[in-house]
Amino acid sequence: MPLRGPNTYGDLITQLADLKNPMGGITDTGSLKKTFDIQPNLVGNIFGARKRQLANSRARALSSASARMSTRSATPETTFGAIESGFADAFSGLEGAQGQAELDQEQTLTQLLYSILQGNNQFEFQRQGMQSGALAGLNQERQYEEQKPGWFDDFLALLNTGANVAKSVATAGAG
Repeated sequence: MPLRGPNTYGDLITQLADLKNPMGGITDTGSLKKTFDIQPNLVGNIFGARKRQLANSRARALSSASARMSTRSATPETTFGAIESGFADAFSGLEGAQGQAELDQEQTLTQLLYSILQGNNQFEFQRQGMQSGALAGLNQERQYEEQKPGWFDDFLALLNTGANVAKSVATAGAG
């Protein structure tokens, strides 16, 4: 329902009461992830693909080394040890990068959640302030309506003015 301009303070109060905060449903990181469709294992999926690529490269390197070993006289420990060591370092680096990426993601989401919660508080504070202002205006309007002179007050004021004029004329004529 689109908001229309208020006609009275009562309309304004009603519209403010119906006004919903678009981020009001976000209360924790779970609702934040759901609202913005952040997949729970996003970082794991990204690094999982890299780990599979690394495992495939390792398998190809070991297969290639194995094929070369049959034609030469070499010790398996020396040949496979260097390959395993290189890939172990790469895998360890990938694990560390994944852990850092997960930590960074959680910190970013926590900061975003904090900002949204602050915004929610500010939204409610401002909405309540506007409602209070509209209510004060409504009360002033009601007091004015209750205290403004009616036709009978105007009639009495006219009679009083006429009586004062008559009194002034009588006093001036007597003197």
